[in-house]
Amino acid sequence: NQRGLVATVATDVPNDTAWQRFLPTGPIALLPVRSGYSNVVWSCTVDMAKRLESYGPDQFAAAVNDVLQTDPNTISSKPDVMGDNLGSGSTARSGSALLDAAVGAATAALQQLGGTVGSTVLRQLISNPQTPLGDQGIGLQQWQRPPVVQGWVGSSPKSFPFQLRHSGRYVAPRLVLVGDAAHSIHPMAGQGVNLGLADAAALASALATARELGQDLGDMTMLQRDFESPRQRANMTMIAALEVLWRGFGVEMGLAGAVRSAGLGLLNSVGPVKNQIMRYAMGYE
Repeated sequence: NQRGLVATVATDVPNDTAWQRFLPTGPIALLPVRSGYSNVVWSCTVDMAKRLESYGPDQFAAAVNDVLQTDPNTISSKPDVMGDNLGSGSTARSGSALLDAAVGAATAALQQLGGTVGSTVLRQLISNPQTPLGDQGIGLQQWQRPPVVQGWVGSSPKSFPFQLRHSGRYVAPRLVLVGDAAHSIHPMAGQGVNLGLADAAALASALATARELGQDLGDMTMLQRDFESPRQRANMTMIAALEVLWRGFGVEMGLAGAVRSAGLGLLNSVGPVKNQIMRYAMGYE
């Protein structure tokens, strides 16, 4: 019931930064591409995708700016963004079971990332979900406003269905799957591209080593050991993490939202942990 809508857009100033905002219906991203243009990638419902596809350049720009240019502290209180009830419980994923799962995952993450600090933050949030993050000493970067979208250019917006898939095997006799042929994930933070590049790098390394050792480049044992096994572990880790993010940001209930914000705020304040995650996401680890 989710589709990804894509469009190339012009902005009021050249864009050189990747912007992403999480909404109850899914994330929207503004990604820099060629010649100062940007791509919009918007995860949304089927009905919403159909409506966005019908918009002209000006109307589409207004819809994108309505969610990207709104202060994140006030967007959830807007009753009817684009007429799709983005902030309402009818669209947001909710329910006690999902909330319990989100809180449980947040508890583990906070404790692992922040130790005593994380546990303290969580206890304070549970006792008072409305406590500002600043009162707990967690520094959040000041929100910056992205460039203003002026309209789509070239082809009109198009959408495609989301498919979360992962192949059980990456190798067969003289055959190797890499990138989207082996796995497809939610379009979040450009990780689909990064995983594909990491697959290619791992395969190149495995083949180079095999060549140096005089091995058959199509040897199944070598490909499974040096390519398939390590890449499946890495890809499944990222797929699981993105799935948690995808579901977690769909929960708009008070406590879950507070725990989620605290977790990201804590992560942002713990430099070494944040840098390690960034290196892993970029394929350096």
